[in-house]
Amino acid sequence: MKLHRLVLVLLCCSLAFSVLFVACSDDDDDDDVVTPTEKTEIAIGVLSPESGAYPSGGVMMNTAVELAVEDLNQAFEDDGENYEVVLYSGDTETTADGASALFRTFVNNFDVDIFLGPMTSTEVEAVAGEDCISDALVLSPSSTSPTMALPDDNIYRLVTGDNMMADALADVMWENGVRVLYNIYAPDSWGDSLSQLVGAAFEAKGGDYLGRIYYMPYRSTSIAEAVDSAKAAFSGVNATPEQCAIQLTCFEDGAAFFPIAVEDDFLSQVQWYGSDGLALNSNVLEWAEACSCAIELGFMAPLYGVTETTETAAFTDRFIEAVGVEPDAYAMLSYDAMCMAVHAKFNAGEDASISTLRTALETEAASMNGLTGAMTLDANGDRDSGAYFFWTLVEEGGEYVWQHTCTYNDGTITEE
Repeated sequence: MKLHRLVLVLLCCSLAFSVLFVACSDDDDDDDVVTPTEKTEIAIGVLSPESGAYPSGGVMMNTAVELAVEDLNQAFEDDGENYEVVLYSGDTETTADGASALFRTFVNNFDVDIFLGPMTSTEVEAVAGEDCISDALVLSPSSTSPTMALPDDNIYRLVTGDNMMADALADVMWENGVRVLYNIYAPDSWGDSLSQLVGAAFEAKGGDYLGRIYYMPYRSTSIAEAVDSAKAAFSGVNATPEQCAIQLTCFEDGAAFFPIAVEDDFLSQVQWYGSDGLALNSNVLEWAEACSCAIELGFMAPLYGVTETTETAAFTDRFIEAVGVEPDAYAMLSYDAMCMAVHAKFNAGEDASISTLRTALETEAASMNGLTGAMTLDANGDRDSGAYFFWTLVEEGGEYVWQHTCTYNDGTITEE
């Protein structure tokens, strides 16, 4: 577990590093000493996956947070407010234990009472089980598991839940002619719940759902076993390969299935779909073989959709300048979450109770229109609606990039 205390302060150099001496007159031996006024800190905890299964998510979150803090501190300065944002951040390692340990440390040792992250539902579930959750609020930009859709738990999730993503996947697969489905999923609460939801949604449409198997990430023997299981499940099915699909619920490690699939006579002909753990994943782009194979398979995956605006375009330019890759939806949701958290802390006032802070946060959410649009939350503190963009991989100018291929919005599919 790596822990950082990152203080981002926008102070003029003359105020930050020197004391200004002003002589009153030639006859006055005493100087008036003007010292900078100490700024009031707004402490925000950041629980980010910088290693483990989802480091690309950590890049997205951390870069967005840095840009948000830069903007927020500049706004405080422009408005003459004597405040600064202070971040208490650390690497969760994309694990439940890592997220819990950081959360306990920041709450109990540093009195942090509002957090951005964790990103995965497994981590959020772990944090929600800590005794000190009663002393803090948690804003996750990317947790989607329906098991965490609970009222009054101090957990707020700024993205729509997996039940909506499952409907989107089932409808798009059906529209593309899929009639037989098999799931392969990562062995955590998110993978378990989403794969079940997709299977149920597909069956509700009249499809033949063959079942599912989990695999252990980065273990070649486990991946091979999952491939064999999928092939066995499809054997004897009364459908053409083009009417069959495999849906992956996993992070970037799931790209390991693509090179295997293209070498198989049957699996190379079925349709392949992913989920939000793979869609727009920047680390996948660095694996040329996997990208080439994904293109051959026609792989596509959904992610919460953010409509392009002047503001999102400007944010994208700044993001690319900072880290060289485009932001995904979770990066923009992280930016919005940081703004919401800071505004709530500012409006609640110093030493506010958790009840007061919760009220300030919900009031902010009700009126906020961020990069990702209106931030309306449901009774469980989760985003109440939104569209899904489906992404495929293409090669452009010798580089692999993600391309928006269709949009799903409340049952309507629009080709891009």
